[in-house]
Amino acid sequence: RPTILKLQFLYLIGRSLFPHIIMLRFTRLALGTNTGRVVRWLDNKGFGFIQRSDNDGEVFVHQTSIKQRGFRSLAEQQDVEFDVETDHMGREKAINVTAPGGGEPRPYARDNY
Repeated sequence: RPTILKLQFLYLIGRSLFPHIIMLRFTRLALGTNTGRVVRWLDNKGFGFIQRSDNDGEVFVHQTSIKQRGFRSLAEQQDVEFDVETDHMGREKAINVTAPGGGEPRPYARDNY
């Protein structure tokens, strides 16, 4: 049965050998609230892309990052506000996605449902 001392030792060894695994959830880089426009939304996949207002490229957005009740999706061509998170590999994604002013964004129009 592992003791607290053994668990602490294993944590320290694991942290030194595999820092990218231990630190995966601690690599957020909040760049402040950004604005942009949804340029693509793949409803069947649950993700899309936002064009930044500062013309610094597109940012990936996953449906779990949308601040919306119920089924989360984004209508294309709508303006949104978001924060940016950078993972341990340097990839950026949008988080805390809202409509301008913090409201719920318009969902993707599902004509086939």
